[in-house]
Amino acid sequence: MKKLTAIAAAAAMLSSPALAGDNKGYVELDSGSTWTQGQVLGGKVGLQPMKFIGVETGYTHVFNTLAPSEIWTGDVVLSVPVDGVKVVPFALAGGGYKWQPTLNNANQGVWEVGAGLKFDVSSDLALSAQYKYQQGFNDKIDSSVVTIGTALKF
Repeated sequence: MKKLTAIAAAAAMLSSPALAGDNKGYVELDSGSTWTQGQVLGGKVGLQPMKFIGVETGYTHVFNTLAPSEIWTGDVVLSVPVDGVKVVPFALAGGGYKWQPTLNNANQGVWEVGAGLKFDVSSDLALSAQYKYQQGFNDKIDSSVVTIGTALKF
């Protein structure tokens, strides 16, 4: 009975109007650079069902002439919106998979953490700047990725 009460209380808190988001999804195009591996281009699709918590999945291509790579990731995003302020800071954490077709056995799982800012230009358009730290599970090679992006919200 205690578990049922705790679950009901948690559901009531998470569905409260104070935590409810706009239920807006978004698609975003990002461009940027890593410190050591080259230019990056990518995109993501996300959903923020609650005011502070969202999820997103993304794809990044690293244009490295020696070992180009492709990375698919999934992240949990924690946002800190302030009423009346158009700039929203956020933090993220997640993982994914990295393919490097030109290197033997370089494909591996990765984990990542990051932070950034989103600026709401309008109710349907946002600009973002973010930093991500990524590291592979197998070779422990890490990378720092800085991107700017444009998001269309729906």
